[in-house]
Parts: sequence; structure tokens; C-alpha cells
Amino acid sequence: MEDGPPMKIKLHCAVMNHNSAMEEINRERKVVSPVSSQSISCVANNCDCDLSSGKRYHRRHKVCERHDKAAIVLIGSVDQRYCQQCSRFHEISQFDNTKRSCRKRLAGHNERRRKTHPDIQAEDAGLKPPIPNMKESLWRATGLPEHIQMTFQRNANFKHFQIR
Repeated sequence: MEDGPPMKIKLHCAVMNHNSAMEEINRERKVVSPVSSQSISCVANNCDCDLSSGKRYHRRHKVCERHDKAAIVLIGSVDQRYCQQCSRFHEISQFDNTKRSCRKRLAGHNERRRKTHPDIQAEDAGLKPPIPNMKESLWRATGLPEHIQMTFQRNANFKHFQIR
């Protein structure tokens, strides 16, 4: 950071210099939650992996990198697997084979993928009306030809780009 005249920042309706403003912001960010004051470890049985220096995702979901990808994790007395969609552990019976997403979330994902969208279907069939929101019956009645021949004049100033 360059040394120069102190910056003035308006914060909480008071004028402060840059350093005191940063101290104020840092003080506000240092709200200590009960969880962060303790060491955070993985919820899997017999896993003493300390997550306090790990990635934010693993700290938030209380799962280490080894157990978030494991096929079977013992939690309590139940065999479970970590679902990547829910970010939670579920019983093994809720998963298909070696998948890492539970059936419920996979079903929702597949349903969204299979949803039919009228605009996309019409576009795929080459039947999209020339004007958005135009009813198909009106569009067909216009008598527009299916194929229109177009001629383009070559522009000497136009540069052709090639992607290799």
C-alpha cells in the first residue's frame, strides 16, 4: 500500500481515517461463535482430523476430505455416506451403488433435466415463430416461406478470424 495522505472513509456516520476504519471492520468480523472457539473435527467415528486449518467447506459441514468421498462411513453405529448434493450424511440404503448423491436429490436433478420447454422444442424442430410470443396459428397463417435465400456483400474491411 502506498504511503500518502490518509484516506477518509465514512463509516457508521462518522469520518475515520483508513487505519481506524480497517480496525473497526476487523473488530466487527471477529464475532466468535461457540463452534469456532472449540477445535472442529470430523463427525465420523474415530476420526481425529482437525478441521480448524482445513477448507471452509469441510469446517462448515464437519467432514474431512477422506470421509466426504468415502463409500462407507461409520457414524454412531450406522453405516452412512456423505451426499454431495445435500452436504449431509445419509444411510447407505438411500444411495444407488457407488453414487455420491442420494436418490431423492438425484431424482430432483433428473426431473429438472427432463423438463420440456416449449421454446427449446420448437427451436429444435425449426418451428420457432419469427416474433416472440406469437401464436403458432398466426405464424403459420402469414404464409412465410420455410427457407429464405439471402445474399451478403463482401466487405473489404471485414477481417476473418479463425479459431484453431
